Amino acid sequence: MRQDVIDSRPEVVQTLVDGIARSGLWLEGGKAYREYAAEFVGRYYFNQPPALLKWALTKPLDRVMYSPLTPRQPDFELVQDLMIESGVLEKKMPFAEYVDVQFAERAQIQTAWKFEPGAELR
Repeated sequence: MRQDVIDSRPEVVQTLVDGIARSGLWLEGGKAYREYAAEFVGRYYFNQPPALLKWALTKPLDRVMYSPLTPRQPDFELVQDLMIESGVLEKKMPFAEYVDVQFAERAQIQTAWKFEPGAELR
């Protein structure tokens, strides 16, 4: 999220983060939910093979987790180390300069979206 949007429309940013939190809770509903999401976003958003996304979200099922929503500094640092090691990133960046946890910590809606997987994709 751009800083100017955070500064000028924090309520909109909070609504977006609340929606992301609800999506994460929905995905924690089980394998069928993750497979449905992988199929949908693979086809319509990421232009990636749904089978690849299904594998990433379900092998094992608890490899990708959606709570806590707030990014954790040790996880951030691990990813940075891997990116530096692989040449994607040249130097580390301070966690506090990259991550703003205020919206995740204030996520208002603690219920998953009400949508059952299995509707046919068109």
